[in-house]
Order: sequence, then C-alpha cells, then structure tokens
Amino acid sequence: MRFRRIVVPTDFDDCARHAADVALDLAREANGSVLLVHAWTVPVVYSEGFSWPLEGLEQAARAELDKEVARVREKLPSATGVLVCGPPWEQIIDVAKKSEADLIVMGSHGRKGLERLWLGSVAERVVRMSPMPVLTMRA
Repeated sequence: MRFRRIVVPTDFDDCARHAADVALDLAREANGSVLLVHAWTVPVVYSEGFSWPLEGLEQAARAELDKEVARVREKLPSATGVLVCGPPWEQIIDVAKKSEADLIVMGSHGRKGLERLWLGSVAERVVRMSPMPVLTMRA
C-alpha cells in the first residue's frame, strides 16, 4: 500500500522529528506529500489568572512550525505545515480528515505509569480514534 498524503503531528522534539523523517521516506517512495501539524493549546495556568498574551503563544508556535517545515522542505520541497489551536489529539484527527490523509505518522514517547497518567498520551488517543492508519515511532 502506498501512502500519498501523510499527516505528521509535531511538538518539535526529537521524537517528532524522527517521525517526520520516516514520513518523508514514505512520501518520496509514493511521490506523495507531507503535511506537518502542530496543535497549540492555552496553558492551564492561563485560566487561573496568569496573564500571558495568547498572541505571543501563537506566534511562538508559528515560528517553530515554520522552522520545522523549512527543515522538512530540504528533503521534500512540497511539504507544508498547518497550525491549529485546541486539544492536540482532536486537532490532529480533524486535520487528517480534512486533508484526506492516507496515514498519520507520529512520534510517541512511550510514557508509562504516573507520567502517562499525568501528561496523557496524545498518540494513544489518535491511534484509538483515527479513522485512518496511524504509524507511531519511538525516538
């Protein structure tokens, strides 16, 4: 099976970069495309009276996404990126559906125990809820 439209969620860490590199290889083999997606959210402390300009959060996320898209374009010039706001697992699936993706390739930290309970697992939720195949990669 060839995957021509691949969505790659990124949080800009090494694990996500590794997943992007794997997606690039798959896309080149199929003469396909890669869409990087970063979902940013409002920090919990924001609702508790901590004042942090939301525009600054979005601008910082955009700057990081632009850097990652530029890195990926060195290997696949047609790669694109999209910045969305909301719960990451929901936004990843929504972008994949809207872009008619054949595959989602994403990094997974493999957290266990209390760390997983506290931080949650975006990858696990995407795997469970995605209508299309999901390939998870560990760094």
